[in-house]
Amino acid sequence: MSIILSLFFLVIMNLSVIAQDKLIVLHPVVGDTIDKYEQRNFVLFSDILDQNFISATIHCENAKYVMHINSVLGFKLVDIKEEDVVENSNHVDKLVKYFKSLIGKKDSLDFETTSSLPMSVPEILNDAQKRNIAKEARRYFDLNQDAVQLGLSGLDKENYIKINSKTWVAKTLFEIVK
Repeated sequence: MSIILSLFFLVIMNLSVIAQDKLIVLHPVVGDTIDKYEQRNFVLFSDILDQNFISATIHCENAKYVMHINSVLGFKLVDIKEEDVVENSNHVDKLVKYFKSLIGKKDSLDFETTSSLPMSVPEILNDAQKRNIAKEARRYFDLNQDAVQLGLSGLDKENYIKINSKTWVAKTLFEIVK
């Protein structure tokens, strides 16, 4: 009888813990699980996630955000700030809005039209745009990793990434020419 009561108590305790844990959807485009491709393409949590990263989920437990990280080295939990979650969500949102705005400027893009898709399912990004996002994200990720290896942080790290980014240089030159 005591075994049954012990099991019952254990089940009740686990259910109360599960009820407190809420899985967070970072952004509708990303979903509730960040995989290694989304992390690289959208440059998500680059200060936490490394090259051994496989996938991660964000949980809110008792008003505290925790990232459950699955990597080649194993599973680990990392406390994160709510501001980091909001910042990364906004980052994805900005990228999606930016590339949606480029779709309207057909003359500035070399993109393919897909007549086989039904009209009710708009294509958000074409393959060329996805490759460009992935390329820029990889470039940023690599520069971020280089900055970390050099021991840079904060504004020094940000300046290192900006100065070595071809996109930043191109934008700066474009502004000078204007």
